[in-house]
Amino acid sequence: MKILHSIGSFVNGGIETLLTNVVNRQVAEGNTVAIMIVTDKWSQEMIEALDRRIKVFYINKPIGSHNPWYLLKLLHYYKSFKADILHLHSPGSEKLFTPKNNNERRIVTIHNETIAIPFSKTVDQYIAISQCVLESFKQKTGHDNCIICYNGIDISKFKCKKEYSKKPYKMVALGRILFNVKAQDLIVEAISKLPIEIRKDIHLDIIGDGKDADILKTLVKELGIEDNVTLIGNVPNTFVTENLCKYDLLLCASHHEGLGITAIEGMAAGVPLLLSDALGYIEVTENGEYGKHFKHSDTEAIKEAIICAYENYGSICLTAKKSIEYAKEKFSIERYMINLAEIYHI
Repeated sequence: MKILHSIGSFVNGGIETLLTNVVNRQVAEGNTVAIMIVTDKWSQEMIEALDRRIKVFYINKPIGSHNPWYLLKLLHYYKSFKADILHLHSPGSEKLFTPKNNNERRIVTIHNETIAIPFSKTVDQYIAISQCVLESFKQKTGHDNCIICYNGIDISKFKCKKEYSKKPYKMVALGRILFNVKAQDLIVEAISKLPIEIRKDIHLDIIGDGKDADILKTLVKELGIEDNVTLIGNVPNTFVTENLCKYDLLLCASHHEGLGITAIEGMAAGVPLLLSDALGYIEVTENGEYGKHFKHSDTEAIKEAIICAYENYGSICLTAKKSIEYAKEKFSIERYMINLAEIYHI
């Protein structure tokens, strides 16, 4: 089977890591697989993580450009590849791939419940990564041509936590530094407001990069918490899989979240979770069964949640231990591939 995936950018992130795991498995199963990267936003590190048998089509369209040359380039690759499956990872991009090839099955994955979701009859199946994304699709489009397929991670790659500290001394926040989504600004503000007897004991590493990274660095300095917060920057995926288990607490404060891959990674590593009540996080933890939640978009709520975790760390460690098997059962890449094959009708 010939499978073509199309994605807007291909840098280090949850969606891109998932796609890398998927295409490497698809080509290993004997399929002919290609990835089309529409914009010029891609990293060599991510390309090198792909199986060499995977064809990569670089459109290299600058963000915001309307030059028709890039559309012609896209259509040339699309028509020449003649995919049996066209899997689009950017809702709305289906309008670029026209006219639709004969005998092509077209799939669109929706990763977020807050984005605009245009409906197209050219799409054979929409995929929602969670229940809240599915409900958003139905509400926004008035259609039900959508099915849930939970994202999966390669759980076998994650080193698992063996011992737990007495307190959450080492905390970590993972994700692109985008304040309007991931709320790293609220996290550092909350850290600055902690009682000194707690703040002197804890340290937060912020892993990731993004357009607000420089602003965040300035904010940390202005708040006088440089001894408590370190901005690590972007790291290889192998760093996360090997070192996430060394942290005592994973802190995620997103304003909204389609599913919460970072939280699933924390489960796989056996790390206690402290999460906002964004719908995707609530769904991942089975309404708090496998993690603790606080009110999103609320600095005071983050502060109080950290204090509570500090004072009741033993209980959330017990929760983390039982979340490991839950993650394996529900969010493994193996389960994702089985579900995806059924959607593809392979």
